[in-house]
Amino acid sequence: MPEGATVQAWQGSERITAAIEAGVDVIASPQEWVYLNRQANELPMDRVASFDPSALAGGTRAGKLLGGEAP
Repeated sequence: MPEGATVQAWQGSERITAAIEAGVDVIASPQEWVYLNRQANELPMDRVASFDPSALAGGTRAGKLLGGEAP
């Protein structure tokens, strides 16, 4: 990754953790929590509302979590 790069990780929570461990800044948009472009019965709104991006960051890592977003 180029120095100063920011990653928007949306393909899964494990990619958010991997990007932070790789030392890049991350915007968390994991599809299993907040990807809204799907049928209404595929992702209950209570799951979306309970999304906590900080839970994916873990302890001290090389990169940092900038926040979450629902694509």
